Amino acid sequence: MNESQKVFRVGNRDSNLAVRQTAAALAELSADFPLIQWEQINMSSPGDRDRKMDLRVSPGDFFSKDLDEAVIRGDLDCAVHSAKDLEYPLREELDWFWLPWKAAREDVLICREGMTPEELDKNSLIGVSSERREAYCAREFPQVPTAPIRGNIEMRLDQLDQGRYDMLIMAKAALDRLDLSHRITRIIPLEKLPAPEAQGILALSFRKGDERFTAIRSLYIKAVRFVGSGPGSASLCTLKGIEALKNCDICLYDSLLDQELLSHVRGEAVYTGKRSGQHSFKQQKITEMVSEYARKGLKVVRLKGGDPGIFGRLAEEAEELESLKIPFLVIPGVSSLNAATSATGLLLTRRGVSRGYTAISSRIEGGEIADTGASERARLPVIFFMSLKASGSVVRNLLDEGRPGTEPAAVVYNAGSPDQTIIRGTLGDIAGKIDARGYESPGLLITGEVARYGFDTSSGPLGGKRILLTCSERLMEKAALTVEDFGGIPLKQSLIRLDRSLPSLDLNDTDWIVLTSPGAIRHFMDLLRETRQDIRKLPKIMVCGTPSARTLEEYGLYADFTAPSPFGAGSLIQSGVPVIREGERVIRFRSDRAGSEITRALESRGALVRDIILYTNTTLKTSDACPPCDAVIFASSSAVTAFLENWGLEALNGKTPVAIGIPTETALKEKGVSPVLVSREASLPSSIETLSGRWLNNKLKEIL
Repeated sequence: MNESQKVFRVGNRDSNLAVRQTAAALAELSADFPLIQWEQINMSSPGDRDRKMDLRVSPGDFFSKDLDEAVIRGDLDCAVHSAKDLEYPLREELDWFWLPWKAAREDVLICREGMTPEELDKNSLIGVSSERREAYCAREFPQVPTAPIRGNIEMRLDQLDQGRYDMLIMAKAALDRLDLSHRITRIIPLEKLPAPEAQGILALSFRKGDERFTAIRSLYIKAVRFVGSGPGSASLCTLKGIEALKNCDICLYDSLLDQELLSHVRGEAVYTGKRSGQHSFKQQKITEMVSEYARKGLKVVRLKGGDPGIFGRLAEEAEELESLKIPFLVIPGVSSLNAATSATGLLLTRRGVSRGYTAISSRIEGGEIADTGASERARLPVIFFMSLKASGSVVRNLLDEGRPGTEPAAVVYNAGSPDQTIIRGTLGDIAGKIDARGYESPGLLITGEVARYGFDTSSGPLGGKRILLTCSERLMEKAALTVEDFGGIPLKQSLIRLDRSLPSLDLNDTDWIVLTSPGAIRHFMDLLRETRQDIRKLPKIMVCGTPSARTLEEYGLYADFTAPSPFGAGSLIQSGVPVIREGERVIRFRSDRAGSEITRALESRGALVRDIILYTNTTLKTSDACPPCDAVIFASSSAVTAFLENWGLEALNGKTPVAIGIPTETALKEKGVSPVLVSREASLPSSIETLSGRWLNNKLKEIL
């Protein structure tokens, strides 16, 4: 430990499995948070001391009670558990999250040495520890009796070896973590024995409100998205809302929406609807569900009818997330107000007829009828369109009506755009603030008590910071979603355009294809599809780095060789070129800006190389100024060139430059940019995660 490190006491059960899996998790945490030393404290639990109780009827905190109490007392800073050992919700004094390093979820069969499951009969005995596993045995081995089994993994295996049982069912993750995978007789497919959601996952618990751990948690969770579905028709949901549905792990949806929207949901859709007088879910329960799924590391969409901020109970759900420091963003929707008026001709504003309108609900909490008389309407907030230059007159009218000068007021400039800005004040000073800022940007003036409130955008590692993305359009949406996941504001500014230049493809008499980047792979696969090539007849494929290998896997293909490091040609030359034998025929696909080092190295090996330009890389010019931002993500050396050609070196002053890899870092440093933050892995998501980790560790320095 060095002097700058802080020591956190971490509790875990004292079983061999708990000790090992916690140590592995703490090694990962140490890599992400070098300021912290994690001291592992082994403790027993009621479940460890009581070896007789049948686990099928044991208390929910059987394996966590003592650890929970030690954390609450302050004897421990936190505790690491098998996530399935926790009783959700946890005690009110505790908070938690799931760690992202997951193991296999399947269960396995373990037979006595020399036996197979098919040999079991009515004289055999299967050891089970849950009703789920007992039900599986009843289906698959109806003639074989079962009995409860207790003890840690090693104790259970010992009972099997002693002949007390003939077969056991256990979690594969436990055996893998104890280096006992050789004992597995057969893996049970998940479709035959679905595993608990938490199996193979570790959870970390801590005292509620501990800002150290809410900060640490922010690196491992994703921002919740509140999406307005629009009224009636799925076609009225915004494109950004649809994009959120396509990328979520779970969608909690309301009653009053078009079910067709659910066809876009990538993950699980969970109904949480409420109707007047027929509440199937209490609001508090829905609010808890949103935060619980987020703490599991899932990408959560809360899909609400119409616009979530208009009579949509958005405030309660958002306030829960704010209290837990869980980042979120709101994707507004078309309100039923718009559909009922703009779409029908019942226009709420019509020149010479109406300059505005009042919207009010006739119901209050509990469903009771509310007063909607003139005095109640007079208390409502007022929104003024196209009134900034007349703000002095507007304010005087309100004051003359008897509204106090201390009444809150706010102006939202450029609403809904990446450069949205809010200034706040009171009726007494807002006009002066508007005059001081000027009138170049459009803005809405809002008066009334609602102007006192606003969402807290400081949660998440990026905490509302503005991140400029310079990549090609094809990669932009995924990068923007990742920035939002970490609580940042993405600024999309493509500075390069990638265009495929190769119209046809001839792979005859080819032994190897070399593709060195995710971009090259995508263009290659597009060309394969357009020219109707049979992927079963492809030659061997060599790629550079795991990001490229993962991109290839998106198309159902697997690289025959992956260079271990993604950073530049050097890695492939060092590790990949020796794999190719003399006389083998190779096609190296590249962009028009890529160098020829790989081709020369292959030729020096004796390979017969065709060097083919697959796509071109063009700098995009912009007349706009560089957007105000806190960091710039450079996805390639060409993006560095394009940025400097458009805005010059001075535009990087006060900003954090992030390079996707060593070649991009080199390009920045050659232009005099230093220091440069380099992504752990050559991918845009990793670049954003690396930036998030750096800023989060800087924040922890202030907290610790």
